[in-house]
Amino acid sequence: MKLLSGLSAFPLTPMDRNGQIDAEALRALVARLCAAKVDSIGLLGSTGAYMYLAREERRRALALALEETGARIPVIVGVGALRTDDAVRLAQDAKALGATAVLLAAVSFSTAPLVRFYRRARRWIEGTLAIFFGAAGIRLLLTRT
Repeated sequence: MKLLSGLSAFPLTPMDRNGQIDAEALRALVARLCAAKVDSIGLLGSTGAYMYLAREERRRALALALEETGARIPVIVGVGALRTDDAVRLAQDAKALGATAVLLAAVSFSTAPLVRFYRRARRWIEGTLAIFFGAAGIRLLLTRT
């Protein structure tokens, strides 16, 4: 599998007045990124309010983005969660829906728990996994098939 390269755009996740994903606005953002010919889209990253969305809302956001891209642009999706088992389930959802890769941003940045979190997650998450290290950005891109 080719690793992601080039410009990856990480859009905000538009929400409606009820705190649900604004489907029309999300589609418009993704369409604009496709028109701009970005190399990939990073959905539900730290700018995407991922921690505040229920699992079903995350699935909905990814499905909308994938439908809008029509497989023209790779979509990497954030699966960060407080618990490893939740992150694994989100990664499984992402794979089932057709995401190109998942981005695992830990909620805690304490070194020892962070290392354990990534080690546990790596055992269960299949496919390409990008690991996010806060302000340092994406430092590792791991692939397991």
